[in-house]
Amino acid sequence: MGLRELWYFLPIGETDQTSITETHIECRNCGTNLEPDLSTCPDCGGNPAVYEIS
Repeated sequence: MGLRELWYFLPIGETDQTSITETHIECRNCGTNLEPDLSTCPDCGGNPAVYEIS
């Protein structure tokens, strides 16, 4: 069990048991890491790909 899984099981409060989710956004064409507010890649004009890592 890694640290991410351990954080999920630690008691935060009886009503707040949310899992940790991280979002990674990169260009589908060239792989450049993108900021969340961009709709196209500034390097090549490609579309962003959004990955939910949990």
